Amino acid sequence: MINYVKRREGIAIRRVEKDLLLLDMENEKIHQFNESASFIWDSCDKSSSEIELAKLLAQRFQVEEHVALNDVSVMVAKLRALNLLIDS
Repeated sequence: MINYVKRREGIAIRRVEKDLLLLDMENEKIHQFNESASFIWDSCDKSSSEIELAKLLAQRFQVEEHVALNDVSVMVAKLRALNLLIDS
């Protein structure tokens, strides 16, 4: 079974140079993402699987896919723990 990742609604987004600020109004928290984390966050809205996200990340940042997959898996787990993603 492939798990797809999708962003939860109700989150305000602001870009500050290469960083991304997320205001989670439901949980009253602010999150700051660097460029690679922002790329993963932006790509989640396309209902991609972690494998698809890793391929995109590897291409964008010119890293090996297994490295990108590890980074995506860690980031998606953090996003899920923060209740920023929904199951689709």
